[in-house]
Amino acid sequence: MKQQKILEVKNVSKTVQGKKIINDLSLSINKGEIMGLLGPNGAGKTTLIRILVGLISKDSGEVSINGYEIGSSFENAMSHVGVIVENPVLYDFMTGYENLIYFSTMSRESVDKQTITQLLKDVNLLEAANKKVKNYSLGMKQRLGIAQALLNNPVLLILDEPTNGLDPEGIKELRTFLRALVNKGASVLVSSHLLSEMELMCDRVAVVKKGEIKRVLNVSELTEQNKENKLNVTFYLENVKSASKYLSTSKYPIIESIENSNIVLNLYKQEIPKVIHLLSSNAVDIFEVNIHDKKLETKYMEIINQ
Repeated sequence: MKQQKILEVKNVSKTVQGKKIINDLSLSINKGEIMGLLGPNGAGKTTLIRILVGLISKDSGEVSINGYEIGSSFENAMSHVGVIVENPVLYDFMTGYENLIYFSTMSRESVDKQTITQLLKDVNLLEAANKKVKNYSLGMKQRLGIAQALLNNPVLLILDEPTNGLDPEGIKELRTFLRALVNKGASVLVSSHLLSEMELMCDRVAVVKKGEIKRVLNVSELTEQNKENKLNVTFYLENVKSASKYLSTSKYPIIESIENSNIVLNLYKQEIPKVIHLLSSNAVDIFEVNIHDKKLETKYMEIINQ
């Protein structure tokens, strides 16, 4: 079955002050997927996003959103998009709720108060809804910006560095939230410099270098290709000394480091449950296990350095 293209970028170029920032770039995003944009500073990621939402013009090429070409049907195309470019535009003297009420008046379709309340709940700001935005943290402002971008129920959500100002818990909440959105049929284009987070968040990742798409990577295929590689796995434990004693006599792990209440082991994926069983059967309490698999980072560096 042919997948529906929500975003299609065909042979787009942009030159600024004699320098080609975007060079004959083509990219597409399917319905119900999260596409990541990865690249070094100056690669053209933000310029591309600005072109997609009409903040700057393209020199050549075509951009279609949900079937509408932005050159000939700009308003129709933008009515299907929610976007945050760099930092969300918010009014500090208003509360979070008042900001969403105000921006909802600009939506082509009416937005009721129940929808706004649900959006505030979705981005974990319901308790702060009646506080003035000037008293919000950077992370709270970022989450309110996402709620603002969702007011018109877009089919495409475009986010430029959405994890800025978010703590690890906030980043995880954002990831869960975006996955719920795409499960309902929306699509997301997200630009970020956090490789590990993009690997967890995205279905596919486009690597951008000097204004060109160098490679589009399928994250699930990367996982499959790297299943035979060893991983660094951090175990957070009650008793590191006892764990080290039992591990040193086992056949499975290579101990990479020991620090405070955690121990890092180099393991094959299939060895992880065996190590957990070894430790728990010897009365070593395990509080948390984190896997550090840098498959995307390795592939990204390989592409960027070509």
